[in-house]
Amino acid sequence: RQMCIRDRYKRMEVDPEQGLTGQIAAARLKEYGENVLSEKKSTPWYVQLIHELTGFFSILLWAGSALCFIAYGLDAVSYTHLTLPTIYSVQISVVAVSLKKK
Repeated sequence: RQMCIRDRYKRMEVDPEQGLTGQIAAARLKEYGENVLSEKKSTPWYVQLIHELTGFFSILLWAGSALCFIAYGLDAVSYTHLTLPTIYSVQISVVAVSLKKK
């Protein structure tokens, strides 16, 4: 193993005790550029939101909300009691948006 490390030092032209010389460091900086990470491209917010709204659990909640609308809609004479399915739909949207922020 020690031989392997020495070979690497030699191949990289580095003295393990002193490090790189100023000339070699400047040449490598010119050749390779600065030692920085490239910025990761982020996914647009609307794609993330659609992803959250169409996940497995979200689809189950949307289906439950739709069934609530249907059940309450068939049973009612007035539409004032449709607040529960409306609350479910809004709750699904709020949860999806809050998950997107995490």
